[in-house]
Amino acid sequence: MDKADIEKQAQELQERLDNLSKMKGWTINFNLIPEFDQPVIKVIDAETKQVIRQIPSEEMLVISKRLQSMEQSGNTVSSLSGLLFDGQV
Repeated sequence: MDKADIEKQAQELQERLDNLSKMKGWTINFNLIPEFDQPVIKVIDAETKQVIRQIPSEEMLVISKRLQSMEQSGNTVSSLSGLLFDGQV
């Protein structure tokens, strides 16, 4: 499958999602986060503008950012404290 086929399939999927979202009263946003080179999909209530669902979640983005910064700074296993939780359990 070449790039043109992938782009065509993505466009078709976008059209189907647009039709579904209109029926449900949603807006679907696709964004690319440059620092992770990762797409973020948000389903938003068209009336209230509130985010119904985000993939990946904000929590997962925070964890990814922490992992990335740890990897860049060359931290060891002993420095993993606080990676998943901000407070003491």
